[in-house]
Amino acid sequence: MTGIVLVRYLDLDRCGDGPAQRRLLDEDELARLGRIAVPRTAARFVAAHAALRLTVARYCGVPPGRVRWTRTPNGMPLVAAPDPEVRVSLSHTGRHAAVAVTRGRGIGIDLEGAGEPRRLPSSVRGMPVGPGGFPAAWTRMEACVKAVGGRLTEGLPLLTAAPGVVRAEHGALAGTTWYVRQLAAPPGCAAALAGVGPAPVAVDLGRFRPPVAWRSGQPGTSERKPETSSVKRSGSSTHGR
Repeated sequence: MTGIVLVRYLDLDRCGDGPAQRRLLDEDELARLGRIAVPRTAARFVAAHAALRLTVARYCGVPPGRVRWTRTPNGMPLVAAPDPEVRVSLSHTGRHAAVAVTRGRGIGIDLEGAGEPRRLPSSVRGMPVGPGGFPAAWTRMEACVKAVGGRLTEGLPLLTAAPGVVRAEHGALAGTTWYVRQLAAPPGCAAALAGVGPAPVAVDLGRFRPPVAWRSGQPGTSERKPETSSVKRSGSSTHGR
């Protein structure tokens, strides 16, 4: 899958947060979980982060226990083991989440509820946005920021960007180039994927397949079958959609 970005959508409320899922979280994730007061939010956090680790394990062909993270100062996960060349991105909104994995290229994925309100700085209120309206424009902007591990405020000028090759002309990200794809998304959501550099991004888009243990509540998540796409593979025919 070299050069292809694996993207998997999941319904967090169907993945559960039992012992099998919690065993996949590291100390940092468990500490963050302990600070979440709302039970449903906590359950979704467990499901999303367990799915991220398991997707990377399947991508690399190793048991989940061999996947180790480091994090940027902004909290973005980086793969420390088994292969530091693997790049990941995670986004979630409500009950939906998206995981993206590839090798050798910085990537960012963003998933937003289409009707989700945003508190915006006064400097961008009323700013004209790119194709698809505000939710789609926001996903493209945030995907770009996540691909380089930046801060959200640094990407706000990119709200005007359209899918395709995007270049930051001003601010902290000036000179950075991405290729941005608008993706088919779960109902009621908008999604975008950004890859650092101008080369088109090919996507293998599908649904996350939870292990049997997650559905049954039994221990064990050692399933290592390769991910299969239940949504058609997206290639050059839909770049920049």
